[in-house]
Amino acid sequence: MIAIELKGRKALITGGDSGLGAATAKSLAQAGADVAITYRFKPDAAGKVATVIRSYGVKAYTFRLNKSQVMRKWVRCFGRWTRSLVAWISW
Repeated sequence: MIAIELKGRKALITGGDSGLGAATAKSLAQAGADVAITYRFKPDAAGKVATVIRSYGVKAYTFRLNKSQVMRKWVRCFGRWTRSLVAWISW
């Protein structure tokens, strides 16, 4: 496994409430990144992933969005946050 230090960086994971998206979000959080995840239908699952992410000592955000809404809402809510965006992963 490659060790990557992402402290102070940000990641946006669409579909981060389950499967590969959730696994990716957790891995980036373990490396120190604050993580925002989006979901469409499973708020409880997204909340559980966010709880795990926060247990690594980083920030977690959840949003109910579809892919077409992501960039518009991202810029509106996290314009300054985006300066340190390290990854935008779309599942």
